[in-house]
Amino acid sequence: MSFLRWLRSLFAKLGSGAVAAADEGDGDSPPRLSPARELTPEAPASTRASEGTPAPGDIEDFDLTQGCEYAAAERVPLTLGERDQVQRLSTALRLRFDAAQVEAQPFPARSSRLFALLEDPDFDMERLVLLTQRDPALSASVLRVANSAASASREKVDSLRDAIVRLGAQTVAGIAAALSTRGVFDSGMKASRGLLRDLWGQLWLHSVSSAFAAGSLSIELRKGNLEHCFLAGMLHEIGKTFALRDVSAAWREMAEPGEPSLGVVAAALETVHVEFGAAAARAWKLPDFLIEVCEKHHLSDVATSAEVQLVRLASGLTAIHLSPNYRVGSEDEVYATAASLGMDNYALRAFRSQVRSSVVKARAL
Repeated sequence: MSFLRWLRSLFAKLGSGAVAAADEGDGDSPPRLSPARELTPEAPASTRASEGTPAPGDIEDFDLTQGCEYAAAERVPLTLGERDQVQRLSTALRLRFDAAQVEAQPFPARSSRLFALLEDPDFDMERLVLLTQRDPALSASVLRVANSAASASREKVDSLRDAIVRLGAQTVAGIAAALSTRGVFDSGMKASRGLLRDLWGQLWLHSVSSAFAAGSLSIELRKGNLEHCFLAGMLHEIGKTFALRDVSAAWREMAEPGEPSLGVVAAALETVHVEFGAAAARAWKLPDFLIEVCEKHHLSDVATSAEVQLVRLASGLTAIHLSPNYRVGSEDEVYATAASLGMDNYALRAFRSQVRSSVVKARAL
């Protein structure tokens, strides 16, 4: 079975059960979209109008934070003093990044091996099933996903064999693909504590959720390369891993009292992660599509590939859903990107539901 075929099967499996679980009790969410109708950009405006659906571009009439995981009061603008700290912390992080040898920090070998396997036209699913049996972390994740709220069946399974039967080899392969990049995050998470450890966990959750969401949107819109969207969703904010490793040391160099606030650290990461990520992707000689996504996923005003647009939209909505410290201007990026993809208000609301289901699935890993 080819990688494209199993990945399409994976997202088909993630669709109905996961969305239903995420949307249960959510009165403002629309039903799941039919890509042949509402989400197809080629559908004429007259068809949309006759169905009571606004034309593409008419998408700024609802609150993107509705149904998010935090209270509106938690999103507080930075003070002037905190903005100064963000600027100084960003400068200190850049100095430390420039002095480091990115080439000396190799891309995780497990990820590289899996990427090579997925690029193989004779992709062998049985090799991934065997990997599940030999990898304790992967085995545990498969069991958690099989027993999660996102699984269509509610009967608990206790054996790995039963879990694989329930999920199917395709879904197991998708979990393996997501976990293969975890080595990029794990070393920093294990060495951190408190606020910074929480940020590592949030970054991992955001990356996995964005990968699932970008893949789902690629299928719905029939745009972009599905496997590229999935992997780019996992790695588009890889630059934040370099910055997070240096936050404590950079803060000490600033001679600031106490610890930085979550808002200050989050804003500093947003400031530097694109340049760090693009530089690292080039140093690691990652595929061109990953370099482009790392470099351009916040540039909604320039021409980019479909993969960049899909990841930008998935990442933006995921960030808005998960954290009150999301990037300033994220709403504008979401609206502009949705419009450029030919989406309307209904389509964007439906995709927001898919983002929530992607978070449910990511948390089960």
